[in-house]
Amino acid sequence: MEDENCANSALPNAVLDSDGGVASPSVDPNPELLKGTVQWQETLINLMAAQQQQIAELTKQTKIAMMSSSSSQATPNLLVVDGSNTQASTSNYTFKLTSYDPDNSAYAIHEWLEDATKLKDELTVSDNLMIAKAGETLKNRGNRYCCEWRPIRRTWENLCADLITAFPDKETTGVRAFKAATLRSRDCDSLCDYGNQKFRSIHRFYENFPWDKILSMIEFGLDHAEARASLHIQQPQSDREVMTILSEFDARRIAKRPLEVEETSTRKHHLGARRDVDHEGPKKLFKGSCYSCGRQGHRHTMCRNKQENPKEIQQNISGSLKIPPCNHCKKIGHNESNCWYKNGKPKKTFLLKK
Repeated sequence: MEDENCANSALPNAVLDSDGGVASPSVDPNPELLKGTVQWQETLINLMAAQQQQIAELTKQTKIAMMSSSSSQATPNLLVVDGSNTQASTSNYTFKLTSYDPDNSAYAIHEWLEDATKLKDELTVSDNLMIAKAGETLKNRGNRYCCEWRPIRRTWENLCADLITAFPDKETTGVRAFKAATLRSRDCDSLCDYGNQKFRSIHRFYENFPWDKILSMIEFGLDHAEARASLHIQQPQSDREVMTILSEFDARRIAKRPLEVEETSTRKHHLGARRDVDHEGPKKLFKGSCYSCGRQGHRHTMCRNKQENPKEIQQNISGSLKIPPCNHCKKIGHNESNCWYKNGKPKKTFLLKK
């Protein structure tokens, strides 16, 4: 025991194992070596983090591009833009302004600008992005004006004011009043189309008309007797109710059209079959016109209104009214006693009145 204690005391830096054996002596690490190892590990971690961040950004951009392309192909009439706004609650918006042609539109440009301004305020879009979208959706002269627009202050308010000045409303108050009063349903494609145009023309002329006046103007322009009587009896209280009644009559008219087309087609087929069938057997239908009477469906040989040949009639008339020629010059139109070649031209005589 004493020998073992002496051996242990002789090895002050040795480390005893768990089994009581002597382990390798502990060596103090070099601080400079540890510092270099830590810096190298931090650099590697930073590079890996930067690479992961770049991959995440590329993936995000790819997803945004795929979403924008799919939305533009699936819903072409919806509102189009990928934009980010820090002031809004959400970062990305997809919207598109409705296309507008200043020279070929049913409403003025200030109405289109009012709708665009409401959308801008709702989505909190910047002026530059809104100006770019307006330039894309304007057509013809409007698009050229936006491309050449170079103001001192490039704001949305200045663009609206300049567009209203450049493309003023062509309809005067008299034109609006005339259109609101004289528009009729026979001038439109359907009763619903008439209702939309009538309401729009009335509101463009005066927005604060009482409802009974508007309804009377709608009834006055209806050429459909049943629809006019239905409006007069039911007395709808809103434009939505009026459009519902008009759409019902449109649906009835559309439902009757296939039956009418089928009846007319069967009737034509029946008449054609009767003309084709003859006592001798079936024949092909003649689709040309008669040479004698000009009617379609038969030849001039089968025409019931046979007329004489115009050439023969002309020959008979010319033969019966034939005038004998002059015996001296052999020309038609005078006889020998009045022939200028034989007797000379008659002398001019002057008559003097007292």
